[in-house]
Amino acid sequence: MRFVLAIALAFATVSAFAEAADKASEKGKEMSAKAVNTVCPLDGAKVEAKVAPVSGKTKEGKEVSIGSCCAECAGKIKEITDSTAADAAVANKKMEEKVEKKK
Repeated sequence: MRFVLAIALAFATVSAFAEAADKASEKGKEMSAKAVNTVCPLDGAKVEAKVAPVSGKTKEGKEVSIGSCCAECAGKIKEITDSTAADAAVANKKMEEKVEKKK
């Protein structure tokens, strides 16, 4: 009986550590995603690196990381259900690339 309890306890411990590692890995992926834009699509302020980018889809269905200037804007971007914010972020990136080519 003790053996069965010991096995069950060991299994539960390993499962808990595996779940915690998966959650940490997902959080790390979210934080490591680099925003495609340098200007907040909501208010035009500079994107803050300390604010985690929000995931969004463009009208073409491409997944992009959208940067924002503050946590409040990030929350509002998450609530946007259409591609508006993602398309604005991609447009900002394209404009920045054009400016860089002209230099």
